[in-house]
Amino acid sequence: MQITVKKKDDQEIVYDLNAIANEQTKANVMFSVEKVKITEILGEIFAVAGNAFRSSIENTLEQCPEAEIKPEPVETE
Repeated sequence: MQITVKKKDDQEIVYDLNAIANEQTKANVMFSVEKVKITEILGEIFAVAGNAFRSSIENTLEQCPEAEIKPEPVETE
């Protein structure tokens, strides 16, 4: 498995995880890569769900004009 790591200075380094000699290190890195993948997927799921909930709130509130707070007019002298 190959992964690309983007460093803070925008430099990208490609690694071949299968080439790691130490089996324990290889297993730890592979496990961490899988955790990152799952975390990114969950983040996307939560973003989609959040957008759906916001849209639902907006649609519901549009049907409730009595709940809208109108700004008070500013008096000018």
